[in-house]
Amino acid sequence: MAITYHAGRRIQAVPNEYKVHTFTTTGNSTFAVTGAGDVEYLVVAGGGGGYCAGGGAGGMRTGTLSVSAGNKTVTVGAGGYSGQCNVNGHGDNGVGGNSVFDTITSTGGGFGGGLFGGGGGLFGGGAGTAQPTPTNPNYKNGDGAVLFTTHMVLEEQVEGLDLLWDAPKKQHEFQTAAAMLALWQDNLVSLDQAEINKYSSMPMASQIQAMMKDHRYRSRFANMSISKDAEEHQTAKDWKYLPWLGFYSDRTFPWIYHTGGDDSANGLGWVYVQAPTSKEAWFYISGIGWMWSSESIWNNEKLTANGSLLPLFDSSSGKWTAYRLGSDPAKPGRLFYDYDLKEYEKR
Repeated sequence: MAITYHAGRRIQAVPNEYKVHTFTTTGNSTFAVTGAGDVEYLVVAGGGGGYCAGGGAGGMRTGTLSVSAGNKTVTVGAGGYSGQCNVNGHGDNGVGGNSVFDTITSTGGGFGGGLFGGGGGLFGGGAGTAQPTPTNPNYKNGDGAVLFTTHMVLEEQVEGLDLLWDAPKKQHEFQTAAAMLALWQDNLVSLDQAEINKYSSMPMASQIQAMMKDHRYRSRFANMSISKDAEEHQTAKDWKYLPWLGFYSDRTFPWIYHTGGDDSANGLGWVYVQAPTSKEAWFYISGIGWMWSSESIWNNEKLTANGSLLPLFDSSSGKWTAYRLGSDPAKPGRLFYDYDLKEYEKR
């Protein structure tokens, strides 16, 4: 219970009866307390100004405060001013003023922040900072471009509006392109719209399956491909060259089409390749069967006759033979060297 003076009047508190002191005029006032006691308070701050978007509500605090005798400061916060919604989409608005009773402060509401709404403070009000003056962009970083691209790719709406008015939906194509980049990586030379259209017409699971069957995916793995260290043909797309094997196309890998050691027509033709590691390989040669060779053999100049032969272990006969890489006009055709007979035979 306290005996107080307010506005020049003495007010005697009556037990079990509330005496309400209301302050509504903006600015500072003094509340004189003549005796210590508990006071229940309700302190509401000024709301933030808003025009093209609403300002934040003024903060509100309520509770019980023990006060001592003496003069107490009372401040009524003013509402923030409302300006105009300028061409940059910002609102020229002000924050609400703080309201104070003794040690209790309620924070003023935040200004209307342009097209995207106002602020909010710890107790319901705004941040209490001034509205920045709009300035022209200096284009010194890519944040705006990144956010724009993100919204565009995700086809998100901003304030219920499309980022690009009446633009065709492309998200399914973006997803397809992302899958191609993820699965084929460096083997994807460029994104082709026709190829994107082909894959994007399928369900995503079917797209992934089809992409994983493509040679650009399989050739990424050393335990599946022999093309890791191959040279690209200068003019023929998908054609490769290995010194120990010659020229071949791996577009339909694990099937390769082999033309020979000197890009002639005396090659092995269609060959199925199974490479357990990048250091060895099994070859299924049409009309012959499975043959095996390894890097230690490929790089042995004595065994390869300085690169003119590819020694192979013939699993059918259990013997070693050697494929002739280069062509010989005197002996055309697919020739293998028989180490027992010491002569070439056509196979």
